[in-house]
Amino acid sequence: MSEIYRYRFVWSGLTGLPGITTMYAADDTLVNAAAKTFFTAFGANFPSGTTITFPSTVDILDDITGDFTATSVPDTVPTPLTIGSNAAWNPSEGLVVHWKTSGVVNSHRVQGSTYLVPLFCPGNGGAPIPSVRTSVQTAAAAFVTACSGKLLVWSRPQEAKTAIEHPPHGIEERDGSSYPVIASSVPNKIVVLRSRRD
Repeated sequence: MSEIYRYRFVWSGLTGLPGITTMYAADDTLVNAAAKTFFTAFGANFPSGTTITFPSTVDILDDITGDFTATSVPDTVPTPLTIGSNAAWNPSEGLVVHWKTSGVVNSHRVQGSTYLVPLFCPGNGGAPIPSVRTSVQTAAAAFVTACSGKLLVWSRPQEAKTAIEHPPHGIEERDGSSYPVIASSVPNKIVVLRSRRD
């Protein structure tokens, strides 16, 4: 068993919010401060009035079972970040960051995703403005470095399911596991979160 620390960053201040960005780490150090730097780096592209609040406590989970075991206080609790300078934005559109690991589970490479929605990034043919994508890519790479190997992706445990419950072959039971993030990428496309359309 490994303990993993769950950080929840709360977005507020706009129609369609609040929203939550969840990340996992190996302990309660570095991540809060690094996350504030990450969001600040491209903050001008958020809608005006966006506020991101950083957790004052983090949950500790067993990565094998997903069971909650305790809480902890992060080494740093930044003040809420109020950012954004863009009046023209779509509440359901933005970018996604993929967090890469060297882990393999069920013959698939383990990677995580963080959706940055809403974010002002319109381009042509479904692709974002190159300068916005570049700023997010640069910030994501710096975030990984600042976390010093403590940022994780958690592959959740899977309960067994029969072929009737999950046709055609069912699903085998699988323990959860966690892996350090070693790199990041930002696809050259605009993503849409349906839950933020209203």
